[in-house]
Amino acid sequence: MVFQFDCTNTLNDQTLENVKVQMEPTEAYEVLCYVPARNLPYNQPGTCYTLVALPKEDATAVACMFSCMMKFTVKDRDPTTGETADDGYEDEYVGRS
Repeated sequence: MVFQFDCTNTLNDQTLENVKVQMEPTEAYEVLCYVPARNLPYNQPGTCYTLVALPKEDATAVACMFSCMMKFTVKDRDPTTGETADDGYEDEYVGRS
């Protein structure tokens, strides 16, 4: 099954790159791959995806809890000029539940 995450960068002094939502299932589900949003400039939406396999023992299972964490590379951005730094650093965000 494919999970789609619509994300918007709300930080005007940063550009986010390689944004993915890492999912950890509580049951026998398996995360197969991530398709990251390559670039999230300030106030522009982007989409990333996570592909999850249903349990092999019970492919009809429909209930599972996932913990989710957004992981990305942060590049500082000058809000007045719009210029983005060449280098960045890894960061993560856990939303409120």
